[in-house]
Amino acid sequence: MTGGHGAAHAGPRTPDRGSVTVLAGVAVAILVVVASTVVLLAAATGARQRAERAADLAALAGAAALVGGADRACQAAVRVAVANDARVESCRARGLDLLVETAVPLQLGPVGGTAVGRARAGPAVAVGSLPPDGSSSADP
Repeated sequence: MTGGHGAAHAGPRTPDRGSVTVLAGVAVAILVVVASTVVLLAAATGARQRAERAADLAALAGAAALVGGADRACQAAVRVAVANDARVESCRARGLDLLVETAVPLQLGPVGGTAVGRARAGPAVAVGSLPPDGSSSADP
């Protein structure tokens, strides 16, 4: 019989033995953290875009109904926001414009939050009717 009790080792034990396993574990942990961060940022960005889209659509719908008064305009804005899975945080008329702020819930695993979108809609101003500086009386 050849090879005795220590034949499984291909050489003397060194302090570096197993360091590749530790480095691989650290690399995997870093990859998991980076991937998780990317997923969370993508979810937050998507929620913000949904909130902005809902605010845009709600403001447009409300501005179209603004001739019936601010209450009617905000009711129209709320209907459109709810149809887009958002809630209206604020709705107010300022002159001929309607300002709408919407919120969309954001669930990131055990952590929650809210994404907010803001929009302003009102009548279009004819280009020829603008003063030379480009401002309009409806601008804030």
